[in-house]
Amino acid sequence: MRIQTNIAANAIRIFVAIGMVISLSTSAHAGTWYLMAADLKIVSNPSVASRLYQGSRLGPLQLTAQGEFSSREECEPARKNLVNVWRKHTPNTRGGWDKFGITSPSSFIRCVPNTDPHLTKSPAAEGTKSTPSMEIVLRIRPGR
Repeated sequence: MRIQTNIAANAIRIFVAIGMVISLSTSAHAGTWYLMAADLKIVSNPSVASRLYQGSRLGPLQLTAQGEFSSREECEPARKNLVNVWRKHTPNTRGGWDKFGITSPSSFIRCVPNTDPHLTKSPAAEGTKSTPSMEIVLRIRPGR
């Protein structure tokens, strides 16, 4: 009977330890997420898509941080709001992106973790905060 009690106590300790490791590792890996977007004026320019056309891809296209969040769950609603704002300005139609199969501004707006290897932080001017940026390449989906 005493052996079973010791086994049960040890099993409980192991499960508690595993739970602590999982919760600590989750919080340790939780990092900053950035809402990244291209410049609306550049994307709205009708000649930009043609200039970036390189066979089966478009790019590179510069994205800059529009906001900083503690998780993807916090970033996604802001991304969706920004996509809706962009839809009102229809940069994909005016920019000529539809002929390359890009029919939604969501291609130009992303939530990106600070661990993304494409993310760079440009050197900040004295007394200012550095702004994360990244270059992306968009795959072409031929328009209909």
